[in-house]
Amino acid sequence: MELGSTSPADRPGSPAGSLARQVARARIWLPAAIIGVVLVLELAIVPRIPGDAGVLFRIAFYALVGPAATAATLSWIVGEVRARERAQDQLAATYDELQESHAMLSAIQQVTERFASARDLEEAVEAAVRGVRRATGAGGVAVFLGGEDGEPAGSDGMSAAAL
Repeated sequence: MELGSTSPADRPGSPAGSLARQVARARIWLPAAIIGVVLVLELAIVPRIPGDAGVLFRIAFYALVGPAATAATLSWIVGEVRARERAQDQLAATYDELQESHAMLSAIQQVTERFASARDLEEAVEAAVRGVRRATGAGGVAVFLGGEDGEPAGSDGMSAAAL
């Protein structure tokens, strides 16, 4: 079975799959554990307690153990859900970063294509200047090619005073 055909809950090692497996297992062992505790209490412990103390012991036991077991189970579920939410948030952040990287690579590819298709040096420099500005989001770009006059070979978004 390929990875793309499985749902997130079925993927080994995924937070969703792990939580689903753990809850499925808990549905089996938790009721069995409760039945075992009740049988031990009712058949082995309570019959040995004299008089009305057995009734009070039952009430105290169920009043403490029942809510404690419920709280422990819910705490475990809350911890697993929080871990899953953190993983989903991290995945969303990683996806956003990937989209930004993809946009940057696309802009670089466009610059490269325009630069490569330029007919002459001036057109190539202008393509490079405009492309660098778009790709980086810079307020202005200037390209200086060696030469003694110190004049830019191309600029975009740059004031004469800044050059």
